[in-house]
Order: sequence, then C-alpha cells, then structure tokens
Amino acid sequence: MTVTYPIIRFLFSSGDVEFSRTQVKNANLLEQTNIISTEIPINTIDFKLVTLDDLFSMFSESAALLTERLPLLVYEQVDGETLLLGKFYLSTWKNTSDKVMEFSAYDIIGVLDNTDFDGLFWSTPVTLAAALAQVLTPINVAYEIDSSLADVELSGWMPSGSYRDALQQIGFAAGATILTSRRENILITKSVSPTFFYVDRLFSTERLGKQTLELLPIVSTIELVSHNYEASDTVETIFDKYLEAGSYKVIYEKPYYDIVISGPGYTQFVLGTEAGDYLTTENGDYLEAGGEYNVNSNSAYFTISVAGQVTITGHPWIDSKRSYIFNETGTTSAQNKKTITVSDATLINTSNGQTILDGLRDYYRLRYVQTTKLLPTELETNDIVLSNTVYETNVLVSIQKMDMDLTGGFLSKVEMLGVVPVYVEDSVSPVRRLRAGIAVSGAGLTKNNKWRRYA
Repeated sequence: MTVTYPIIRFLFSSGDVEFSRTQVKNANLLEQTNIISTEIPINTIDFKLVTLDDLFSMFSESAALLTERLPLLVYEQVDGETLLLGKFYLSTWKNTSDKVMEFSAYDIIGVLDNTDFDGLFWSTPVTLAAALAQVLTPINVAYEIDSSLADVELSGWMPSGSYRDALQQIGFAAGATILTSRRENILITKSVSPTFFYVDRLFSTERLGKQTLELLPIVSTIELVSHNYEASDTVETIFDKYLEAGSYKVIYEKPYYDIVISGPGYTQFVLGTEAGDYLTTENGDYLEAGGEYNVNSNSAYFTISVAGQVTITGHPWIDSKRSYIFNETGTTSAQNKKTITVSDATLINTSNGQTILDGLRDYYRLRYVQTTKLLPTELETNDIVLSNTVYETNVLVSIQKMDMDLTGGFLSKVEMLGVVPVYVEDSVSPVRRLRAGIAVSGAGLTKNNKWRRYA
C-alpha cells in the first residue's frame, strides 16, 4: 500500500515553519500548461491547516507574519520519497475556527499576473536569453532557458499590461512552453507536439481509472497576423493636457521614438563646477540638463509641482501587418469549418511567422481530449505518453492538466490532449529510420515497435 502525505513549508523571514501529516486537513493542487503558450495558466493550491497554537491567529502579533505573496514550498511524501511539487505565494487566508485556517496560493505566474508591466520595444532582434533577462531579471524572477532556445531571436513591440502578458508574448513568439510545475523557478522549454514525438512512456491499463474521451471540432483555417515595424518621419502628439500638480503615468497606444516632453514638470538645471562656476558654450550660453521625467517607448512618468499644460510628442513605429494562413485539407463543408485568428501577437513578424503558424497547425490537430484518474505517478504536466482508451485504441497525448488530492492518496484527475497515432506496417524490405524514444519490453512489444517507421 502506497503511503502519501503532503508537506507545506512557509518561508517566513524569521525562519521556515513546516506542516505535514494530520496538520494538513486537506490540500488540492492544480497544475496546468499550454503547449504553444497561447496562454500561460496559473498553478494554484488550496489547503486547510490544523494548528495547536496561535501562530496564525488573526488576533495575535504573529498574524503579521502572514502577508500576501509570502512564499511557501509544497511537497508530497510518497513511500518515503519527498517530491517537490512547486513554489507558491500566499494569496488569501481565513479562520474557519480557532484551530483551522484555510489558505489559497498561486505560483510565480500568478504573481506576474498581478504585477504591472510598462511594455518594451525591440527595433532590432534580441535573443530570447537577452529578452528574458531584460524583462524578468529586474523584478528578481528566477528562470531557466532550454539551451536550444537561448539564441532564438525576437523583435517588435510588447504593449503595457502584466508581466504574465509579457512572458506569454515572448513564449509564443519563441515557440516555447512555459512550465512552473515541480520546480522553484520558471522553465522556458521548446514546444513539442505529440504529433511529432515518439513516445517513451506507456500507460498500463491498471493505472487508468474511469475515463472520458472527447473529440474537438476540426480547425479548418488558421490565420496568424504578423507585425512588422518601420520608423516614421512624422511627428505625432501623444499627449496634450492641462494637469494639476501631482504624479502621473501616461501609457501610449503604440510605440514611439525620439519622444519630447514639455511642461511644468520638466525642470532645467544649469550645469556648473564644484567651485560654483557655471558651464557655458563658446557663445556664452549656459549648458543645461533636464529632469523630473522618466520616458520610454511605451510610457512616461512625471511629477509636476505646479499646474500646467503637458505635451508629449514623438515619432511612431508604423505597424505593417501581414497574414500567414493555413487551410486544413479535407474541410470543404461550410458547416464544419472553424477558424482560429491570432492577431495580437505583436512579436510575430516575417522572421518567425511561418514557423509559429506551423506550430499552431500542429497544436490544433490535437483533437482528442482524454480525462482520467491516476494512482500516485511520476508523470507531470507536459509529459507525452501513449494512453489506453476505449475500443482498444491508443492515443498519443500531452498532459495538460493535473488536479491532485494531496491528502487523499495523491490521486490525480488528469486531462490530456493528443492524436490517434498512425502505425505503419512492415514492408517486405524495411529500411529503418532513426526515431527518438525507446522500445518497451513486455506485453505489447510488437505493437510498440511499430513506432519505428518503415520506408
């Protein structure tokens, strides 16, 4: 019999506090991913703790320890082995009695979703490694990049929003999958579709509980709009208003360069030496420098001490759009047509448009959704497996969601997305082609070896 129980460790500044076994009344962990980063799901955990002291009492001094975004680590003990399930940040908490408290927490993606991002513009290509360093390093977010993606180049505009939005734009344009499950940092790894992956794991029938199988509608047309930016010689007025004294932030609706601001907040300072002499030009004009404004391609911050007219002008980057279109073969009936349009991915351009369209095509060909329950397993989200279904048919699937009961035996409700693989029968004179993966010994060996394709 498998023995399991959760361990939840609060990382207080004064030291760690750990709860496990009967101290954790119940705990449910939801892990999710998206293969091609059309979105970045947030992993969450909800749990109840039973305490025998007033550590978490709302009316004690110790209540100050509980703060929003307090980090905590979650583990599961499985037959003596401790498995890291992830790092989370406290979201909400409440007393349900003097001994029981309920907690909710989310992963680092949830933190990024609640953190404002001012936007960026890359007029020339930057590598994925450089882009992530520019976005995530200033806010002290730890991450790891798959070496095969580090040199992928990106360019274009990221509008203001949240840091989750920014990471999604980067991941989608780089052909990456963003993962936080079973780790303390963010992993940016290459997007891999089960369409082109040869499995090295098999579900045995005994590991599957009651299951359902759904067939998604066929996607007949995919349109991906690319955004190619060119500098304009025209000067535009970005902002022009009379403002009272105070602090302001202006967000632009599109990127600009050579931005000029005039108004009462722009204070000119005359440059001078330590001895008190002013610096002048050969004509006797004082050298001046301005301050009080913080300007970038997407936004401006400024503080004005007196009321006045503030005007911001700049040269826009003109977005020249182009559509990349894929039409699925065999979708002639108008009644069966479904169209997907991606128009707001502003890091897509003529350099990566076709590659990302191919990834969208492969993703929307994954039409089989299988849900089932698993006993304690080493499988994780984004793993690709060959799974049993009804009618003695297997599907090649990527695990997209795991809803785990950490106090109820570490059972998982799993949602998987994939295809029915096409087996190629042996020919008279087969020519073997190298494929990734391993042959699995035991029952079903002959069928498994059909994964090796023959000419």
